[in-house]
Amino acid sequence: MHVFGPDPIAGVSEVPAGLIRPYLVFNGQTLTVFDRDGNALAEYPATSGRPGTTSLDQASAGRGPLPEGSYHFDAEDFSPSNLLRQLTGDWGEWRVPLTPATDTDTHDRDGFFLHGGRYPGSAGCIDVGEHISDVQRLLNRAEGPIEMAVNYHATLAGSPAEQALGGELRAAERNGQAQCDPDDAAQRAADDAAQRAADDAAQRAADDAAQRDAQRAADARVAEERLMEALQQSRADERAAEVRAAEQRAQ
Repeated sequence: MHVFGPDPIAGVSEVPAGLIRPYLVFNGQTLTVFDRDGNALAEYPATSGRPGTTSLDQASAGRGPLPEGSYHFDAEDFSPSNLLRQLTGDWGEWRVPLTPATDTDTHDRDGFFLHGGRYPGSAGCIDVGEHISDVQRLLNRAEGPIEMAVNYHATLAGSPAEQALGGELRAAERNGQAQCDPDDAAQRAADDAAQRAADDAAQRAADDAAQRDAQRAADARVAEERLMEALQQSRADERAAEVRAAEQRAQ
């Protein structure tokens, strides 16, 4: 974590109420807190998406990083950890829900949070790890919605507005004009192939397990039917023996 100076806010543990409305920028590696004049107040290491994913996986539900765009949240919506939450995931000490702007393409994904955790990575949230308590303390008195830009081409150079736009490179990518590095493309292709192979192997294993379960159930039914037939035959034999014994006594 870095706290920047000589801004008078730097070095304090929280944002004084009513003084500023902080603005956040997440670039895939760090979460930076700015004031409205563009001064960086603090920076925290942060991740989003499962390990091994990149910004190209934004549309991948449950594993890709948080989709680029604008989000907001209220500091009062930070909620502390509890036993149930600890049992359901690696959330850390605090979390706060993120609301996407209407023009943010979330690729039909939802349920995004800013949270902490023991292990880097997430299913699409922003994970600041052990620094979530620092973030919560810094923002807990901020008034009104806190805006956040997610831009995987952002750096600390320039104002928050410039970072949110991402410059000409982001516009070129949206128009299909940006070209991929061949090595990156080859690596992505290899990663995709490996993922497909892993998914296929998992599906085959699941299919095999289901088939074995079905066969065991069928075998159990056959064994049960044979047992019932044996019991019925035994009872029939007993009744026939009783009849013969009664006939012999009558003679």
